[in-house]
Amino acid sequence: MARALGTFLLGTLLSLTFACRQGSETAQPLIPTLPNIASQPANQSVAVGHQATFTVVASGTAPLTYQWFWNGLALTAYGAFFTTPPAVPSDHQSTLVVTVTNQAGTISSTVATLSVPGSPRRPQAGDLRFKDVGAFPFSLTGTEYTNILGGMKMTIPNRVGTPLLIGSAGPVGVAGGPNNCSWSFGLFQLPTGAVGRTTIYQTGILSDFSLDLISLTTPNTLITSLDLFVGQNAYALQAIQTAGTDAYTFGTGTLSSGDLQAEATRQGAASRLMTAVSLSGGQATFISYGWQGDTTTVYEAKISPATVSTVSAEATNLAQQGYILTAVGGNCTDGFLLIGTRVQGDTTPRPFQVTARMIPDRGYTMVGSIFVYNATPSAGSYLYLYEQ
Repeated sequence: MARALGTFLLGTLLSLTFACRQGSETAQPLIPTLPNIASQPANQSVAVGHQATFTVVASGTAPLTYQWFWNGLALTAYGAFFTTPPAVPSDHQSTLVVTVTNQAGTISSTVATLSVPGSPRRPQAGDLRFKDVGAFPFSLTGTEYTNILGGMKMTIPNRVGTPLLIGSAGPVGVAGGPNNCSWSFGLFQLPTGAVGRTTIYQTGILSDFSLDLISLTTPNTLITSLDLFVGQNAYALQAIQTAGTDAYTFGTGTLSSGDLQAEATRQGAASRLMTAVSLSGGQATFISYGWQGDTTTVYEAKISPATVSTVSAEATNLAQQGYILTAVGGNCTDGFLLIGTRVQGDTTPRPFQVTARMIPDRGYTMVGSIFVYNATPSAGSYLYLYEQ
């Protein structure tokens, strides 16, 4: 009897011990597992005007969150698939990546590429010498248009600035003349994920121009538009300073407008291109740059003189020959100079718009802006040049 009772108690104790262990083990929280991508986004090819859908299949401890990136810029797309808007030519060779995240961590997909057959080649990613042509996948927002008066400097962080509005100074004695010089420009919000930058608009006394340039010749600074007024003792320029490790090599010169073509050709053969030009009294002052990310490409440059009435036609003609408008300069009295640059042999036409609208359509970047002076400033008109 004692032996049976002892056996019963021992069995009961073992059962309770097992139950306690079992209860303790089931109460432990599950260890989350990292996301795993079972199916990567695939390359897509669509015609202009059509849409493409990129999809990822992932597993791991829920919940999973998704973030898509287009050419490195974060998109407002957070699901397991992303459908592009109707394709424009500058979308060609764009890259798509998605990250999948849960409480255990984040994993990135492989790179998928969007091809738009028959489209012109985009400039190399990050090359600011081309004024952001092809850089941003969607229309920029948050426009702010303003003026900068003579003798001012404006520094605007984390904004995409438009090229300086040139040709805006009228004759002596009227608003916009040498005693009241002003230039206009616009600003857009920098897309999420884009490398930070600072946009600079600066004006000053023309006799101080060479000295003032010294502070803007750092490796991370690029001058993208220029306006000089010989005889009026005033200048204005726009520059971009990047937050990255870009290294641009600065160059400048002044020569007769008839000699500018030969100089632009020489610069292009050395992987350099002109980003700003001014024309006054038959003399052309240019700004040019080389870039550490591009030391072997041969560029073809074409200089197109234009008058007020022919600017639109000349700019459009350059784009039809595959040129990107990298510099615009001049005024309504002396005329204008348009500088187009393309990779050697790349003659695929580039979409181009000339319009009075300040806000670009999707895929277009402002590459130049001109104020056409008429009898009075209020009677003038604006031309904005957009390109893909």
